[in-house]
Amino acid sequence: MLPLILLLLLLPYSALAASAEKTTLFVNHLYKGNVALEIVHQRPCLQHELLEEWSVMDSQLAEPIWTAEGCLDPQSPALAGEIFRYRADLNMLTLTLPESWFDSLLGGVTTSRWDDGINALFSSYSLNIDRERALSEWDETGVSSTLDFNSGLNVGPWRVRYQNTVWSDPSDHGSYTRSMAIWRSITPLRSRMTIGDSTSSDAVFASLPLRGVSLVSDETMYPNSWRRQAPWITGYARSDATVTLYQGGTQIYRTQVPPGSFTIRDYLPSSSSSSSTITMQVEESDGTEHTSLLPWVSLPNLVHEGVINYEVLAGHYRPTYKSSLPQPVFWQGTLSGGIAQNLTLFGGIQSSAAYYSVASGIGLALRADSTLSLDVTQSQDSGKKTPGRGEVWRLRYAKAFFSNNTSLNGLVAYYPPGSHFHTLGEKISQASYSSASLDNRRWRAELNLSRNFTEDITLTMGWAQQAGRAPGSHTRTASLDLSAVWEEVDISLSASHNRYGHSLAENTVALSLSLPFTFGSNYLTASHVTQVDRAGAVTQGVEMDGTAFRDFSLRYGMGAYTMRNGSERLAGNLGYRYNAGEANVSFENGSQQRALHGDLSGSLMWHADGITAGQTLGETMGLVTMPASAQAGVYNQYGTTTDSRGRLLISYLTPWRVNNITLDTSGMSEEMKMEVSRQEVVPTLGAIVRADFVPALPSVKKEVKK
Repeated sequence: MLPLILLLLLLPYSALAASAEKTTLFVNHLYKGNVALEIVHQRPCLQHELLEEWSVMDSQLAEPIWTAEGCLDPQSPALAGEIFRYRADLNMLTLTLPESWFDSLLGGVTTSRWDDGINALFSSYSLNIDRERALSEWDETGVSSTLDFNSGLNVGPWRVRYQNTVWSDPSDHGSYTRSMAIWRSITPLRSRMTIGDSTSSDAVFASLPLRGVSLVSDETMYPNSWRRQAPWITGYARSDATVTLYQGGTQIYRTQVPPGSFTIRDYLPSSSSSSSTITMQVEESDGTEHTSLLPWVSLPNLVHEGVINYEVLAGHYRPTYKSSLPQPVFWQGTLSGGIAQNLTLFGGIQSSAAYYSVASGIGLALRADSTLSLDVTQSQDSGKKTPGRGEVWRLRYAKAFFSNNTSLNGLVAYYPPGSHFHTLGEKISQASYSSASLDNRRWRAELNLSRNFTEDITLTMGWAQQAGRAPGSHTRTASLDLSAVWEEVDISLSASHNRYGHSLAENTVALSLSLPFTFGSNYLTASHVTQVDRAGAVTQGVEMDGTAFRDFSLRYGMGAYTMRNGSERLAGNLGYRYNAGEANVSFENGSQQRALHGDLSGSLMWHADGITAGQTLGETMGLVTMPASAQAGVYNQYGTTTDSRGRLLISYLTPWRVNNITLDTSGMSEEMKMEVSRQEVVPTLGAIVRADFVPALPSVKKEVKK
């Protein structure tokens, strides 16, 4: 496999790229960047993939006629509503199309706009310090701290990433490397190559951390219309707000929404995130935040007709820090192909010392926006600790009810009698003790439902159960979250149920009522919280959260709680967000423990123009430059303005898609005007794209002499 990867690195990418000269393009008065566009007889060559980038629906193109070069023929009736102006001296094209042609769900991007960004070195840091004073003999007293670094280097399309941690506690201290890798996207193959630490996809086999080399398809490079169906994500915002999605603690999506109910239609998970819980954070314009959990189970093996997704990797298992688990060498190969419009076949092979597994399955796109997949995975383990062979059958289903903003996801897995099926991860983790509990499995089922009744009422439900063949070997979990707004009062109801075998069920019900208050331009929320657990123990509390300062950069909160047994707890927090990071302090004073916490986070970036400080950086970033005296912000990065040299870091951008970087000019002087206040950038994965805003030339008024 290594010679193949070396060959891919030497591919003549320039020969694969379009040979057309890049043209400055405006579509419906929106700047679309510099696009590799052929101009034939003073007319633009409008290819299908370019129209798809602009979200033009095929159904709106009346009897399209395509030339041999793949251009929309000028005589085509589809161009009846088109207006264009081309200036050869400026190499600039202005195109106007009917608004009825557009559909935001298509969302592809022509590859000529993909930008690998600038060369730069960066590091995000997070310092956490905790001081605890135990009031009981079984708790520990002392100070502990951790300092996390997420660093990287970008050179052209290459990305170098290094993550490490320095820690200390009352009895010890040390440091360790969490992850290190070098990788790049191979755009002609729509894939990503990684050398070092990575995590395998869970599309076919269970995901595993490894240190080695991998070549994996990246579905996010394809237009949205080519990718698998996914439920919409709905929510509600009181004001102009920023909506951020997190998965596994990693920021995966960010967008701005207007007041009222909103629906996110253009986020689709990567091929390595088929099942996990998504956290949605809605940050209002006054700095207040609302967080909710969204169960997510998608179908990772449904691909567009004619598309082939693959994964090839080899390396050794990478355990967590201080883990004593073995680190066997393994290799894995998977393939998913869209052989028909609504049919996908997929399969794979996974092998390690004394272990072998093979999987195959089929995915179907059904009518009424629903999808179904069925697969079987067989394993053979000849190790001394966990010998055996077996199989598991898995059925997955997803359906989106777009008319009422509802999504339904389900999964059923069945282990036949006598099956000794083990995943490779289970084999590794069970190497030191008996695998009887795994061999006892019978079936497992999951069901998740999300429903947005109105703009003010949202319901999320989840259920999972696993049953074994021996008595008392079943587990069951269920959850319910209901949020509503009534006369400006936020109502939140949550309930959970957990039961393991013959043990008593653990049930918890919590109710929260929140009432907002406004003091000038600042915001305060008062809440009452009630929680009841299995034993009937009641916890009640009062909370207050608010913001201060003109830019809402200061946040504070206080809570007082009392339990049925008479114990009490007092907690408070204070946070400040600034251009170069964020600082927070909090305390907790209870009957059994007193704790004080502080954290400081931010980032530094070294680039051609010097060093710029900013907030914690994500995977794909932006650097905004403008005149030093501008002191402007951007809507993409809440709570920050340009520094003394006119620089600003944008922590998160969506790769392979058009990102609008829009200036917030409310803090700029009247004399400072920009030529444009919005730019479009299309970063590749991991890129640091640069957006330069230049001042408009002052108009010169000539005095006419009489």
